[in-house]
Amino acid sequence: PKPAPRDRSSFEQGTQARTGPSLGTPTSPANVATQRNTVAGPPAPAAAPAQAPAPAAPSYTQAQADKDASALREAMDGGMTGWGTDEDKIFQTLEGKTPEQISMIRQSYQDHYGKNLDAKIRDELGGSDLQRAEGLLQGNGAKSDAVKLQSEMDSLFGSNEDMLKVLEKRSPAERHAIAQQFADMHGGTPAGQKPEDVLLARLGREMDGAQLDRARSMLGAGQASTPAEANALETQALKAGLEEDMAGWGTDEGRIFERLERATPEQRAVLAQDEGLKAKLKDELSTEEYDRAIGLMQGNPAQADAARLREAMGGFFGADESGVRDILQGKTPDQLTAIKAEYQRQTGKSLEDQVRGWDGGDRDVTLRMLNPPAADDAKGQAEASAERLHLAMDGMGTDEDAIRSELGGKSKAQLDSIAAAYQQKYGKDLRAELDSELDGRDELELLKQDYDLGAVDPNDPNAAQERVRRLREVQANESGFGVNLLDGIQHLTKGESDNDILNRNLGRADTAIQTGDTQRANTLTGYATEDVKALQSAKDSLAETSATVAVVAATTVAVVATGGAATPLAIAGYAAVGATTRAATYAAIQGDAAGAQDLSRQALIGAVEGGTAVIPVGKGAAAVTGGARAAATTATEAVARTAVRETAESGVRTAIKQGVKEGAFGGAAGGAVDAATQSETWKDGALTGVGRVATRAVTDGTVGAVTGGVVSGGLAKGAELIKPREIPVLRNPDLPGNTTKVRYDNGQVRIEAGPHATPADIAAHQETARLLQKYEGPTGQIRQLKDRVQQALTKTPGYGTQGFESKLEVQKLKNILGGLEAAQKRIDDSIAGMSGKPTAATVAERAALQRDIANVEFQIDFHAKRLDSLAPGTGSVAMHGTPTATPDWPDVGKSVNTVGQVHPPPQAPMNAAESAAINDPRNLATETKQQFKARQVEGHRAYAERTYDPKTRTQAELNRDMDPSPFTRLDPTTGQKVPAETQQYAKVRAEKAQTEVLRRGVIREQQLAEAFPNGPTLNVNANDAAHGAAHNAHTIDRHGASVPTNIADAPPGARTIESRVTTGDGWGSIENNSFQWSSDATMDATLNKYVADNWSTIKDNLALYGYSDHLNIPVPPGTTVGKGFTATVDSAGQRTVSAANAGSYNLRLRLVDGTPPQVVVLTAFPGP
Repeated sequence: PKPAPRDRSSFEQGTQARTGPSLGTPTSPANVATQRNTVAGPPAPAAAPAQAPAPAAPSYTQAQADKDASALREAMDGGMTGWGTDEDKIFQTLEGKTPEQISMIRQSYQDHYGKNLDAKIRDELGGSDLQRAEGLLQGNGAKSDAVKLQSEMDSLFGSNEDMLKVLEKRSPAERHAIAQQFADMHGGTPAGQKPEDVLLARLGREMDGAQLDRARSMLGAGQASTPAEANALETQALKAGLEEDMAGWGTDEGRIFERLERATPEQRAVLAQDEGLKAKLKDELSTEEYDRAIGLMQGNPAQADAARLREAMGGFFGADESGVRDILQGKTPDQLTAIKAEYQRQTGKSLEDQVRGWDGGDRDVTLRMLNPPAADDAKGQAEASAERLHLAMDGMGTDEDAIRSELGGKSKAQLDSIAAAYQQKYGKDLRAELDSELDGRDELELLKQDYDLGAVDPNDPNAAQERVRRLREVQANESGFGVNLLDGIQHLTKGESDNDILNRNLGRADTAIQTGDTQRANTLTGYATEDVKALQSAKDSLAETSATVAVVAATTVAVVATGGAATPLAIAGYAAVGATTRAATYAAIQGDAAGAQDLSRQALIGAVEGGTAVIPVGKGAAAVTGGARAAATTATEAVARTAVRETAESGVRTAIKQGVKEGAFGGAAGGAVDAATQSETWKDGALTGVGRVATRAVTDGTVGAVTGGVVSGGLAKGAELIKPREIPVLRNPDLPGNTTKVRYDNGQVRIEAGPHATPADIAAHQETARLLQKYEGPTGQIRQLKDRVQQALTKTPGYGTQGFESKLEVQKLKNILGGLEAAQKRIDDSIAGMSGKPTAATVAERAALQRDIANVEFQIDFHAKRLDSLAPGTGSVAMHGTPTATPDWPDVGKSVNTVGQVHPPPQAPMNAAESAAINDPRNLATETKQQFKARQVEGHRAYAERTYDPKTRTQAELNRDMDPSPFTRLDPTTGQKVPAETQQYAKVRAEKAQTEVLRRGVIREQQLAEAFPNGPTLNVNANDAAHGAAHNAHTIDRHGASVPTNIADAPPGARTIESRVTTGDGWGSIENNSFQWSSDATMDATLNKYVADNWSTIKDNLALYGYSDHLNIPVPPGTTVGKGFTATVDSAGQRTVSAANAGSYNLRLRLVDGTPPQVVVLTAFPGP
């Protein structure tokens, strides 16, 4: 395997001969752009390539040639063994190079590795790949492209679109050269024809009319008599390509934008006038994507970027912070100003204000990108670096690559400025923070070298010596058993190890230093820097492969020893063996280069591999240890006998096959988890990241398969040995209407249906039930284990959590919603067929459908907000039926008290059946342990179902009841809090409370939608007059413009805004902030705008919980909505009061149930 090498940069040098960017050379703050893309998730796709390869740039340096030579060596001889060739990497490295640049690469390859580049490529490649490479080595890109076209034509799996891409990337003149080369490959151009005719004739055998027209247009552009004609032909081909991207099933949005970004301004201008094309784009793209496309076509990049920002800001799971930064990356101040203005125009919202609503480092870094410091603003640059470092260490895990990017290339003086900025902003010592986050290889390179020492100063006479010293320090950190083993492997497979090459170039560098040849020393330390990367990459690959092999071998032995036992305890044991073996093996190979975080991650991967490397009752294991299975249950004994018989009949071959499956499954699972947890996997976008995870799964799965088969001859059966049982359906009269739910809380899946549930309602839940059934039994225990490991690694909610249940809810409800919408469309079509004159029955049916659709949509919104919740679930997945539209619960006419104490629900004594189910001891003759536990669980459930009635609970009580944690009470004897209810009771109570909250929420949502389609219009004076006494509405009393501001303006002892933070006169207590609205008009206008803009969220909160609180809402920059005072207290207890303008405000809303409902402003007040 050849994993992508990590960038190692502390050793690189910068000299006049090597002018490319180098992290070993101090870089001014202006050149250190925000490069962090990997903390919050996968980055956005890279920008499209230019229309044609850039001409040979005079800035191409020997340093770049050295890196290209190293890339070629990695493609042909890289990795642990050097086996395999990365042809794409070879072509990408050589493409676009001039003969002079190719000569520089050849020279560097020979000097660095002692090998002839051309001979090595001839040895690695053959056929059309070799012909393409030879063309590139000659600096003849046209020949390479012609060979590529021929290869696609000849290949059984050739792609017409790939052939067209070859032409699209080239200019008209370059296409003519390609046609000439192609004609020469086929005997030359016949008399009276052009080279383009030869190429088109051959393309005509492969392509259909539309594709061939595109090729004809592109090749014709090189023969056009005028620029206008050439532009028209190019645009015609571009339009045809766009239409191809929208044809058939699905739309290739990425390809559409790649074409538009590569197009010239003239081509885009023509497209912008094509109404037919724009109509197709509008039909195929989302609103944001269409606005982006129009912005590109109209030459308005700010519009396009603002549309991309809208998409990134409005994702299903909230804002994609990393995606927003990707869009802003590299923009100039003028471009940022235009983007912010365009975003404001498109959304009516301030981009900066929305970013301010984010948390922590994401907010700080993105705001800094929106308002970047000037190149000569050293303080601002240091603050920006401090913020990016904080983001790299913020939250779960550490983004080492972001830290490397931030620290690399900076002098010690610059790093000290960053540390001072970090201390000032976050109150923490930067070095201590880095020390707590980094270990192993990263601790040495990033902390002890990059941070403690700073970049090597190229003007220092001893710079080359310092680089060699640091490189040898890293080499020593990597040395040990792993490098010795790697040397042995590579001597056999490559003839020379990566460590040998590193030692040779370090020795040559020492010689150059001793002779005073500084330039030569710099060149050789550059080689050695690339050698360190190669050594580390190969060693990483060896450690990963060895760990996978060791886990498969160790768990194989464990499975044989236990007779293939698949009990939860045994599986936990296999997981422990896998975790310990993998971590120990990885540590042995990596030595000091492995840190605690690396080993923890390896242990988690090993647990997955160990737990999944055995599928219950392996054939080989049963054959070896059939007698040890006597204590198994009757069902398991039957399966074991079958497995023994099959093994006896099919012999060793079947056992080996089963072992291969075992190792493959465990290796693939571990490899996938490993790849998914590395930030490098996602650096090129989600699609590429998924591909890397899949590749790693295949690679590790292959290693595991071979090892599993060799070690044991097969131990596991790779498929379920017991068919899924039928899912029972039970009628539950306590469920309202047609409510239907899938229960899985006691380990057995069943469907419960309300009295009016139809067969269609039940059928809609079958798929969910089948999925949950996969978590039953021994195999289900493995799945549950994998879910727990994945949850620990990625914080993705696993089996039994609220997020897990909500994900199933959303999937199921969306399917139900699709059926309801289809039924509504059929009714609408029927009405249209009746000339728009529906019958009374049709109207009633449509109205009922609309209520059902609104009910399902509301439930989808409810669960969508809980998709990330790791809280315990309720043990069921339910679709709640559409209720009546009249409030029928306690406290109608009252508002929710969110600060009062909530008492636990009253509990009645158990009846005899419940007590027996819970308290009777296990009958050893008739009950298994699992049956005994299931009986107790069911007893608790029956008791809770009978005694807890959510319809009698107030909304405030229900809001607490939805929490599945038990209520507590104070034990009078110990003074300690103890549970007031069992965990099982609390779980049932939470489930029933959630059902009731949703039932009430649907009723309220329908009422609110009818009463306030766009939100209520608030008049706070009238609100307080109507609800002051009944519901404690108090905005005007405490924060109104009529309240005296200063103590001097009121009689002694009177209530004023100032006295609330000073003496407390008139208030009864002293606060730290006291503000009032500047006027009633400002107050009402501000609140009404906020409510109208956010009514959807407010409406959902009021419907579900009876209240909606919104705190610290910022006012537009440069404005204020009120005034007041703030107080601070120093360490000596001295209180200081300052006058201030209000820069934010707060709004607390309450719902008073009734027909119609009332939205009450409990309080609204400005703040600092």
